[in-house]
Amino acid sequence: MGVVQWFTEIHSNGFFIHQKQVNNMRHLVITTPKYIQLETSFKEWLLLLGYSKENAEYMPVMVREFFYYLEQQDIISISEITGNIIEGYFFYLSTRPSYTKEGALHQNTLLNHRKTLAKLSQYLQQTGQPVFEIPVRIEKQIRLLANVFTREEIQKLYAATQDNLMGYRDRAILAVYYGCGLRKNEGAGLKLSDILFDKARLYVRKGKGYQERYVPMSEGVMHDLKNYIDYARPMLLAHRAEGRETEASLFLTDRGNPIKKDGLYFAFKRLLQRTGIEKEAGLHTLRHSIATHLLQSGMKIERIAEFLGHSSLKSTEIYTHIMQEAGL
Repeated sequence: MGVVQWFTEIHSNGFFIHQKQVNNMRHLVITTPKYIQLETSFKEWLLLLGYSKENAEYMPVMVREFFYYLEQQDIISISEITGNIIEGYFFYLSTRPSYTKEGALHQNTLLNHRKTLAKLSQYLQQTGQPVFEIPVRIEKQIRLLANVFTREEIQKLYAATQDNLMGYRDRAILAVYYGCGLRKNEGAGLKLSDILFDKARLYVRKGKGYQERYVPMSEGVMHDLKNYIDYARPMLLAHRAEGRETEASLFLTDRGNPIKKDGLYFAFKRLLQRTGIEKEAGLHTLRHSIATHLLQSGMKIERIAEFLGHSSLKSTEIYTHIMQEAGL
């Protein structure tokens, strides 16, 4: 039974910024001592909250660009920030060139800047410092259509997995990211103990917004994960360096070490290349695809939101726009 069919019958809750963009913003020089101190303390606060090193790196870099803009306006105190100044900053962002492509910043990049400033204001409030409002509304831009796999393309991905250790791992990757619809970080952070075969559930210990959830696993998903865990993973562990302790991470490299999310991405790209599918896609494309396929199958959007770990239906409703644009 296919994942979509099974899930429908049973059930009749990301920042992204290009590294080049980060590097260019990191080179901006701010001189106000208070701004320099705030950038550092904001990063430390994010780490204390449990943000990933990646997020705790680029969010303060976004804050630095904000402080740099303030200094250009001769504003050297947070208490001087007004709604008009915030609006001026976002006008500046919307008109400055992108560091990674021709033209202006993408709408979703502007949204990331807004989210970061909102988090900075929250930090200021919690530490008893002056805060500021953000009277700017930015809608997330829909750009998923070209990056959703058809059911036939999903079948090609499964068919392209090889009958070896890496092939078993590739099928497990598809099981997690397509079969369970996990986000990139969620799949990369899985532990062996998070696969609950007795309950037919997969445990996501830290999803977006640091929310945990349990995701149902179909028979096909459990079959692929069990083959990897019972057969391939122990053999991969046998390749680890002598004296290294057994790792708890679900996904391992060919040397038995925990595989990072970039490694999972490249493993998927190699699989995609073998299919001959010419489409810009990554691990998150598998998540978008299962959501779209479930919606096509008639599943209620509330159930899909629960499956994906969305805290708001607005995030799930984007898939209705995908279907409408595609004429599905």
